Amino acid sequence: MPADACQFNSGPDVARIFVMRLRFARVVPMIRVDSYITGRGEMSGRLLGLVRVAHGEGEEFDIRELATFLNDAVLLAPSFLLTETVTWSQGDGDSFDVTLGNVGHAVTARVLVDGRGAPQGFSTTDRYANLPEGLTRAESQYRWASSASAGRTPPREARGRRATPRRWSRKYTKLVLQPSRSAISAAV
Repeated sequence: MPADACQFNSGPDVARIFVMRLRFARVVPMIRVDSYITGRGEMSGRLLGLVRVAHGEGEEFDIRELATFLNDAVLLAPSFLLTETVTWSQGDGDSFDVTLGNVGHAVTARVLVDGRGAPQGFSTTDRYANLPEGLTRAESQYRWASSASAGRTPPREARGRRATPRRWSRKYTKLVLQPSRSAISAAV
């Protein structure tokens, strides 16, 4: 389903706001907002910007949104992770582990790197799947494809999949950045 999205991340005061506009059933405008501010995660979706069709908050959303912030920071703004609330450990030869603590929460991920040391993948068990029996902790994996062979550039494409206690799901997200409509900037 095509969508337009805008995102704001901040550090060292960890914050994330993600706004996505799409057309529900390809007709009705919908806005989805995911946020993590002062240790609280929340997700909401509204049709026509008025009628609530999705809402979530609480511990699971706090952890989920902090894990998403960690994913974003690894890929787009690694300097956000140069704080005393982040710990690093060596993985195998092609990975490292990173843990981010914030307002009583902590999330951990394994980051896969290529031969240059550039991030190529991210895996965490600090995400949740919405199953018929309720929110269930599930492993999420993301892979990124970079468009440049040298230098630091944002990915041109990202794909994600989630494992539930029963099985690996099919691809649940695919992001394709359009260079003409994408911008990454840092406040100075």
